Amino acid sequence: PGGILTTIAENVEYFDVSYFDGETWYTEWPEDMEAPPDLVEFTLITRPLGLGNYISETHLVNLVKQANETEATVQ
Repeated sequence: PGGILTTIAENVEYFDVSYFDGETWYTEWPEDMEAPPDLVEFTLITRPLGLGNYISETHLVNLVKQANETEATVQ
């Protein structure tokens, strides 16, 4: 309630997010965790109109490294 629905991508066949705490992968980040996850992995599979093949992308985001970076360490 009270939100705005905006389409940011079309023809998405699959979207998945996993979270890693340094030891265990989770499909949902537990509310009782005291810190953010170390890694977030997301997978997106699309099937663009007019193409018969799927396009699959999987990316890892290292949140620990980003939280500890300073302007002096970013190049």
